[in-house]
Amino acid sequence: MRYPYEVRSEQEYFDEIQNVKVTKDMLDLAKHIVNQKSGRLEPDKFEDQYETA
Repeated sequence: MRYPYEVRSEQEYFDEIQNVKVTKDMLDLAKHIVNQKSGRLEPDKFEDQYETA
């Protein structure tokens, strides 16, 4: 949660990001990494360590 004064508009935020051309090879590599690291969330196996403490 954020206070209203902490929230910036998306226009203001994304204007700082440069427009970069990405090669197909780099895009394929990024997709491969995301697919390798992706998985299903199993809430039953999740332990909230803060709540436990």
